[in-house]
Amino acid sequence: MAARVRRRLHHKSLPAAMLACALLGIFVAPVLAGSVDDMAARAAAVETALSDKDAVAAEGLAREALELAEQSAAAATLAAANLNRLLGDALFSQEKFVEAEPYYRRALALREEQLGAGSVDTSISANDLALVLKRQQRFAEAEPYYRQVVAIRETVEGPNHPDTARAAFWLSRILDAQGRFADAAGAMADAVVRAAIAFGENDPTTIEWMGERAAMLHDAGDHAAAEPVYIEAIRSGEAVFEAGDTRLATTRQGLANLYAASGRATEAVPLFRAALAAREAALGADDPATLRSADGLARALWALDAIAEAETLFRRVLAARERSGDTDSAAVADVLRWIGRAAAAGDRRAEAEILFKRALAISESLDPDDVLTAFDLIALGQLYSGQQRFAEARPLLQRAVAIFETSDENRRSAAAGRMALSFLELATGDAPTAITLAERSLEDIAALDGAESRAAADVMLSLAGYRQSTGDDLAEAERLVTAARDIYRTAAPDSRALVRATSALGRIRETQGRLDEALVLHREALDALSARYGSDSAELQSSLADVGSTLFAMGDYVGAAASFEQSVAIVERLAAIDADAAFQSRTGAVEDQAIARAAVFDFLVKSDHRLAAEKPDQAAGYGAQAFLVAQRVIESEAAGALAQMAARQASGNGDLASLVRERQDLVAQWRHEDSALTLALAAPGRDAGAIEALRGTLADADSKIAAIDAQLATAFPDFARLQKPAPATFDDVRARLEENDVLLFFADTNRLGAAGFETYLWAVPKHGEPRWTMLPRASGELSAAVRELRDSMGVGANTRGPTAIAQSAGKDTTSRVLTAAFQLHDALFASIADLIEGKDLVIVPSRSLSALPFHALISALPATGSADRYRDARWLARDHAITILPSVASLAPAGSAAAAAQPDRPAYLAFANPLLVGRGGDDRRAFDRAGCAPAGASEAPIETAALPELSTLFRGAGADVASVRALPPLPETTDEVCAIAGILGAASDALHLGAEATEATVKQLSGAGQLMRPRVVHFATHGLVSGELTGLAEPAIVLTPPEAASPGDDGLLTASEVTTLRLDADWVILSACNTASSDGGGEALSGLARAFFYAGARALMVSHWPVNSDAAVALATGAFAELARDPTIGRAEALRRAMIAEIDRGGSHADPANWAPFILVGASR
Repeated sequence: MAARVRRRLHHKSLPAAMLACALLGIFVAPVLAGSVDDMAARAAAVETALSDKDAVAAEGLAREALELAEQSAAAATLAAANLNRLLGDALFSQEKFVEAEPYYRRALALREEQLGAGSVDTSISANDLALVLKRQQRFAEAEPYYRQVVAIRETVEGPNHPDTARAAFWLSRILDAQGRFADAAGAMADAVVRAAIAFGENDPTTIEWMGERAAMLHDAGDHAAAEPVYIEAIRSGEAVFEAGDTRLATTRQGLANLYAASGRATEAVPLFRAALAAREAALGADDPATLRSADGLARALWALDAIAEAETLFRRVLAARERSGDTDSAAVADVLRWIGRAAAAGDRRAEAEILFKRALAISESLDPDDVLTAFDLIALGQLYSGQQRFAEARPLLQRAVAIFETSDENRRSAAAGRMALSFLELATGDAPTAITLAERSLEDIAALDGAESRAAADVMLSLAGYRQSTGDDLAEAERLVTAARDIYRTAAPDSRALVRATSALGRIRETQGRLDEALVLHREALDALSARYGSDSAELQSSLADVGSTLFAMGDYVGAAASFEQSVAIVERLAAIDADAAFQSRTGAVEDQAIARAAVFDFLVKSDHRLAAEKPDQAAGYGAQAFLVAQRVIESEAAGALAQMAARQASGNGDLASLVRERQDLVAQWRHEDSALTLALAAPGRDAGAIEALRGTLADADSKIAAIDAQLATAFPDFARLQKPAPATFDDVRARLEENDVLLFFADTNRLGAAGFETYLWAVPKHGEPRWTMLPRASGELSAAVRELRDSMGVGANTRGPTAIAQSAGKDTTSRVLTAAFQLHDALFASIADLIEGKDLVIVPSRSLSALPFHALISALPATGSADRYRDARWLARDHAITILPSVASLAPAGSAAAAAQPDRPAYLAFANPLLVGRGGDDRRAFDRAGCAPAGASEAPIETAALPELSTLFRGAGADVASVRALPPLPETTDEVCAIAGILGAASDALHLGAEATEATVKQLSGAGQLMRPRVVHFATHGLVSGELTGLAEPAIVLTPPEAASPGDDGLLTASEVTTLRLDADWVILSACNTASSDGGGEALSGLARAFFYAGARALMVSHWPVNSDAAVALATGAFAELARDPTIGRAEALRRAMIAEIDRGGSHADPANWAPFILVGASR
């Protein structure tokens, strides 16, 4: 209800003199005089106790007096009526309303009997009974007694007597309490008329009641009638009350509320400010009335896009509530929502997530199916969608819409939920579904609020964006934007929404080729935002990008670059804020702003490249800037894992490194549990116990991380910075490269108008000038070329085995492979051929090239008539040792291999030849190769098949050990690890073969610290990749399965389990299939590679596709043999020489499908 004055009614006990007169009147017989005198004295004693505020004593005295009255003939006298009333008063004062009621009823009945229905004293008792019923929330029952009071007073004292006016006032109040606001307003109008005569038109009471009437009209929804009454009450109040009077503040607050509800925030703000100032001065900063004014002002400011000031006020309200001990009420949740929205609007996403989750926790605890819970689900879902966390966002938004759709009363909210879901559908590539959802929402909003309402305009604007994104109905997009813009001009001329509509129209004009008009619109939007928020506000980021886009399309690359630079600077500032908030919030669970807004970074790279062409004398500077800018949006989980490992190493202290690792593990645990909580909250049949348990786990992890942070703040202040290293400059790269190295950094970019999805290459030598070029093929064409090369090789989702790779056969297949490899080499390296000649290559691939083994490219085709075309082709491996890195920043300083300085460490630890029996269950070859004794007679290779359906490998949460055991055995891996162990001089206990190659063994060694000792850790077995196998949640390495699965051992060492291992290895060899592959999301080097980097590997040897076992043995053992012959060459060169040895053998050995899958990732030496 609207704010209004509330008065507490105080009882008026009959004075003792009046009592004496009544007792001596004609209704009492003379023979009872002694009893009457005694009751009068007792009544006086009760009144004294009540005056002394001793209600308990008054109750005892009144009960005793009534008991005596009941025993005499005075039980039905006026004296008894008064004693009943006094006992009612005593009980009322103790808030014993139910007990007080019968005594008030008895008093009223006696007075009606003795004095008549029209007596003033009867009206007093009627008022008593009405009040006690009101205090019990029995408003309808109280109403007739209030009417009785009005009627008596009007008859006895006259219609305009002060008491009659007050009785009319309280009748109005009881109608108001029943929600009969229109009736209440009518009754209050009657009270005001009476008060104007009884007290005077300018009496404070009259003015105060006028404000109450306005509030009742407001509550009745009659804003047109309420507004002039509010205005008149304020005008009169300003003439009578002091400026800071709280009664005037209440009326101002009411009119402000009306204006705010009517979309007239500009008029509401000064009224809210005046009410807030008065209440704060008179009542204090934390008084509930003061907080209501602060909250109302904050909401009105929000409507005017004054978000910073609104947030300050909301935070003030939250702090006051928390000081009062209120931390989990619905009111607190509401304030948290507003502050979260402010944080999200300011792109402080980590902070917004924390606030939204806290609000959701409160609303869930109050009612999981309430609309407020749905609003919190939408807020969190929208935040996740904006961070491209679509898998987490979708169930939240779907649940919210389901809650809203349970009632037609929530039709407007359901429309809002569908709009949030439509954005997700558009972002995930389903524009038709997004448009359908938005159109349905527009229909609902138009039916509820009108087709020209601001809410309808908001939906139109979003729908126009969807239409424009499809590109097939630009005219409809223009119509929607124009209509929305016209509505905003009328309904919200000063709103941020009008600026958004102007920008949207500008983007449509740009798409239409009407660039001059587009630029005018974009600059109009930018000027409006600058005037409102300041020239360096985050609000300008997207508008600056729009201006830059249009200038780029017009060929004004100088102007475009300037706009993009300003936009990038804002994003970088936001990213720094988010990074700090994420670290301070301990979980770090927030997407980098530069990743989320990658397009503007790409646009700056494109502009710089064109400026470099226009201004050759400044090309080096543009190239250096673009090199830094492009790095900000090249991010992968593997790069993050390497950074975390580097942060541990940088501590330089064993105990400190352990502490850093513990924090990183806790953060990983927190994120996992937080995702589980999100899914639990979104589930239709929520498990309250599980949700509470997850929240407890998160709170426990939070407290542990906070304790670690307290230690790191002093002992390792650079930790937060090292967790996410800054982009590397050319000089940084040169300092880190080995003498013969060249860094090749590939970066894909987004489309910008006519400029498509371009891929750029920076070549940075150890000595000499870097070179920067745009590749002749677009990013999508490069991805297709990589697929063509791999398809032509015939690689597929098979297990490792003797015939795991289908051998390329026939002239056409060979020609197809050679042609694809040669053409792709030309596209990538033609412009830098002279720069990389004779050099070792350190390559950071872009997404479009993430599945490419670069050494399988060809710089020269074999001569015509060659007898072995694969052997005679000029593979890149013949001329270059190649190392792959997930990011430029992960390039380690030259010579930084930490383990090399500790010669007492064991050289090697291997796990190989898991005990598998094949699909038939009778292949015992693995059991015969449990040691390094020479193999017997040559074994005929058996046919190996594609991996089975994953549903056959899993049962519930763990692996089905029988199905794992049915994978093809790999006895030849014993030869592989035994040969390497011999080369390295490893002890016999370094090999875990057959029955010892178990998941339990790996975890036990890690727990005992033994996995941190060897320089090389080798897994020679099958690898399972989640991206290409339906049902597997994450990639895994196959080990010997136990007889029965347990939580610690089910035969599959998954990527998440790898992250719990503790390694300190120079090199981890994964000579299994597909261990370089991503998890299906398009990111290079995630999955197992990321997991092993996080666990503590500095370099990995992993494979791009299923491995031929003979080739795997030859390559792995060959690489170590080369290192043994010349320890100075490094791992990348050793692998290159092993590849060349296989190629030179010719025949199937030279087929790149056999020798090319392995790559070196990480440190090359």
